[in-house]
Amino acid sequence: MNKENKHILHLLSWYPTPNDPTRGNFCLRHIEAISLSCNSIVLIVYTDANINKNRELNTETVDNYTKITIQIKPFLSLFRPLNTLINKYKLFIAYNFGLKHIRKQHFNPDLVHLHVALPLGKIALYWKKRFKIPYVLSEHWSIYSPDDKRLKDKKIKKRLLKIAKNASAVTAVSQLLKKNMLSFGIKNNIHVIPNTIDINLFHSIPKKQLPKKHILHISSLNNQEKNFSGILNVINRLKETRNDFVLNVIHDYDYEEYQSFITKNQLSEYIIFHGKKTMEEIVTYYQSADFLLMFSNFETFSCVVMEALACGIPVVATNTGAIPEMLGNNRGFIVSPKDEEALFQKVNKMLDVYSTFSPEDLRQFIQKNYNQKTISTMFCQLYQQLLNHA
Repeated sequence: MNKENKHILHLLSWYPTPNDPTRGNFCLRHIEAISLSCNSIVLIVYTDANINKNRELNTETVDNYTKITIQIKPFLSLFRPLNTLINKYKLFIAYNFGLKHIRKQHFNPDLVHLHVALPLGKIALYWKKRFKIPYVLSEHWSIYSPDDKRLKDKKIKKRLLKIAKNASAVTAVSQLLKKNMLSFGIKNNIHVIPNTIDINLFHSIPKKQLPKKHILHISSLNNQEKNFSGILNVINRLKETRNDFVLNVIHDYDYEEYQSFITKNQLSEYIIFHGKKTMEEIVTYYQSADFLLMFSNFETFSCVVMEALACGIPVVATNTGAIPEMLGNNRGFIVSPKDEEALFQKVNKMLDVYSTFSPEDLRQFIQKNYNQKTISTMFCQLYQQLLNHA
């Protein structure tokens, strides 16, 4: 496949920032894979009150793709609704400036690849109508789950349906997400293309013998999605029967809402909160953990399960997202969402048997099924089909 004959412009509704280094990192992984076979540019626009000019543009080469970042000085007044309105318009203008710059200095895009429908779907849709540039929508969002309360907002649903309807192709990262999107009302033929992983970054190393067994949990701590309170209930029960473990928690948001439960039940010596970490730092936590513990009510994929397996550790998690596809019958234990009794039994068992799982077998499964080359081929074949029928 000739890399030179496909020019893809990527729009990311979610992307990592210094304050949120893991936000949307799975979108960047898709782009890293795609750029192995297709010329790729990522365009990111955001407001920054600290810049000296009204607008600053920076270009850098990241791995195999080009990242163009445009920072704009936000409009600030005492009237917040006016600030929101004007800054939305300034972002819109900046994205169009970025497209003009790319067409002049780099290439004319054959396709726009929109990663997550909102908020940037309106940009992709405008470009399709104004400049006749088709777009592909890749969805990762859990909003399509029937359990997601945001579905009650009819305006959001209308916007999502419009963006999907006008896409030349739609992809989902798991069979479950595809099913939810179809139930949501999306009529497109949805292609399932899973998330991918940098297999060189996520790898296993020989473990050091530690005084206690280390369980790892990584999430936003959003209780509606991740059910961290359910994990706390199970840890509270476990401590009554054994004291040979510690739960390490890497989290995006504050854990204050759980602090009273932890204090009341004297769980401080069993649970350690580590806050946000970079990808490189997270790898070291996987490598020192004995297994990963997740108890999500719903997921679209669960990158952390894929990362854990790539680092050679088994997983206890719920049968949602792509987790059943990844864990199968021999890479960990699966329980139903909200079933705390089953979770207690499986975690208790895993604490005794985690060492029987082969790190090499766990890693090889991920390497075979979710490597960047495989995902790159899937996307680029889809692009080619679209361009052949353009």
